[in-house]
Amino acid sequence: MIIFQLISSAILLAITTINALPFPTSVDKPFIRDEVLITRGIPQDFAKHAVAAIKAFGPPSSQTMMHSGIGPAKAFQVAKAKKLQTVETTILKAINNDKASKQNIYKNTLQKYCIPKADYCAIPGTNVNDWVEAWGVISKAWASYTTKETTLATVKEGPNAKSFYKVFEEPILTSNRVSIKIDNTYPA
Repeated sequence: MIIFQLISSAILLAITTINALPFPTSVDKPFIRDEVLITRGIPQDFAKHAVAAIKAFGPPSSQTMMHSGIGPAKAFQVAKAKKLQTVETTILKAINNDKASKQNIYKNTLQKYCIPKADYCAIPGTNVNDWVEAWGVISKAWASYTTKETTLATVKEGPNAKSFYKVFEEPILTSNRVSIKIDNTYPA
């Protein structure tokens, strides 16, 4: 079963990757250069699915919890104790609901990328940058969903400068003037 999932994931990745070809120079379009465009790894409607899943399965926007440096498992425990919800829990609810309904809306988007990084990278033909890009999109959507206040569960030293929180979430939260309650009582 695991081998089948790995093979099917690799096939899905191969058919969902879009390779852009050079634009012919004979066409009169001055804003388009004759060069190969960057290969896009994540599906085009990934962001739309992330936003829809968060809106449908997210808590009230004041009951969100961000986390950095403590890992998703510990973050889940902390959020549950505080009666809050993490983005991972929200996305998992959406995926489970999608599977149960047999609609398979999120099969090639959220379901494909919302697994631990090590598991994703173990799939032949995958690229860690695609996983990072996917979670960056999800992080932005989660931060944008939060409108008034949120909690950040993090280590004593605070979030790493390269963490999803610092790179994607914090800039959105601060620009939207969201109040952030920092809980930095967790060991690294």
